[in-house]
Formats: sequence, structure tokens, C-alpha cells
Amino acid sequence: MVEFDLSYFLYLIQNNQDIFQKIIFTIISGFIIRTSLSLTGQNWVRTQHQTLTYLILPFISFVIASVIMNNIALSLGMIGALSIVRFRNPVKSPFELVMFFALLTLGISVSVDLKWGIIVIFFLLIIIFFSYFYESILLFFNKRPFNLSFEEGSSLNFLEITASSEIESIKKHKSLIHFYYSKNESSYNYKFAFENKRDLDNMHDSISKNFNIIGIEIKYSN
Repeated sequence: MVEFDLSYFLYLIQNNQDIFQKIIFTIISGFIIRTSLSLTGQNWVRTQHQTLTYLILPFISFVIASVIMNNIALSLGMIGALSIVRFRNPVKSPFELVMFFALLTLGISVSVDLKWGIIVIFFLLIIIFFSYFYESILLFFNKRPFNLSFEEGSSLNFLEITASSEIESIKKHKSLIHFYYSKNESSYNYKFAFENKRDLDNMHDSISKNFNIIGIEIKYSN
């Protein structure tokens, strides 16, 4: 039975502080990127599997790049291995695939020089938050810069309103994605999509007291 030698493990840490510091940096950086995406409305990244992916993938790529850096034989073998071992689950969107590449790049760049890892995560965060604030500012002026994504990993919340007469106040709402009028039933159907629950709840509270409404259906993403 192999016994775990704590003193030897501490000896490895003490004599390889630079490597362990870089490993900790890659893991923390992956968590920061995951948190940043979550804060900016990318709900698909909040699952346990995605969280673990963002923690593990940069660390793994760092170790691989460090091991094969000065060994041509290992480099060629790793290329062959990576051509066999690949993501077999379907990637929901090009953006999700780009983020996987970003995590791999983070780990590889840290193995070369820590400053490159800092540069990678710095500009990643700038791009993520710039996109978020850019959208928020335009939405404040009732303009939507991007189309709602239904098939690219974004979780949307839906509000469906059925009314006995046309409601002009919501007909031009920025979140309206579908409108239907039934002449036989004399009913008007409005369907809205929201990226967060707060906007849906605000919309519901502002319209629920309208006497022309005969039905409201809400579908939350989670």
C-alpha cells in the first residue's frame, strides 16, 4: 500500500513555487471568467459542469503545455492524442466554443510567461463587460443592439398575454417577439421574451391590472 508522504509534497511545493503559483492563477482566472459571464447574463455558464470546466480546463492546458514545451516526441504524441480525445458533446454556440479556446489559450500562455496569462484575462474581462454595458446603455434608450438568442445557450423567460382588445402600450415593447390576432375568438395574443426574471416581473406588474387581459402565462428559464 502506497502511503502519502506529506513532507515530500510540501518539499515539491517549496521547490516548485513558480509552477504552483501559475496553477493557482489559472484556476482562479477560470473562475473569474466564469463569474464575469454569469454576471453579464450568460446563464448557460451557471451549471456545475460548466463551472468545473472553467476551473479545470485552463489548469489542464497549462500542465500539458509545460510538459511538452521542450520535448518534441511528447509534442508529436500529444497532437495525436488530442486528435482522438475531443469534445463529443454538442457545443451550443460559437461563443461557447470561443470561450473553450480562450481557456486553453489562458493555460498555454501562462506556461510560457505569467504576464501573457494576465494579458489574456485582462482583455477577456474588458470585452465581456464592454459588451454588457454597451447593451445596457442602448436598452436604457429603448434600443436593442443584439437579437435575442434562442438556440445559442441563452436561457430566456417568456411572458404570454391574451387580451380581449388590442393593448397599444405593449404593442411596441422592445421584448415583444410574437403577436397574434384571432378574429373568430376576438382575442389578441402577445408573447414577450426576457433575458432576466426582473424585467419579466416588472412587465407583469405593470400590465396585470389591465381589465382587457383575459389570460397571462409565465415561463421562467429555471
